[in-house]
Amino acid sequence: MITQKNYTSKMEAEIRENSPITYDVAVILAEKFGKTLRSVVAKACSMESVVYIARERVSKNGSDICRKADLVDEITRALDSDEDLTGLSKATKSSLENLLMSIS
Repeated sequence: MITQKNYTSKMEAEIRENSPITYDVAVILAEKFGKTLRSVVAKACSMESVVYIARERVSKNGSDICRKADLVDEITRALDSDEDLTGLSKATKSSLENLLMSIS
């Protein structure tokens, strides 16, 4: 049984030429090849000598990613407490942010 390749040698060569691949380059290549963005990124990651540089992760509102556990740690430091406050991580992120602003 012969398996059909998703990417031709010409497509692979173009991916190599554009290395390092960023999100924007992957979008352009996906449109050009008629492939999905995810497919192009996966192909670039699987190829030797091709580097994919992922985008910085940001939250929905554009701010930096901050885990709730980190907020709980900051609250603990702000209160100068030795108590275990890990249960606070069950609260909503906005509630934790508001609490931190209130005590800082």
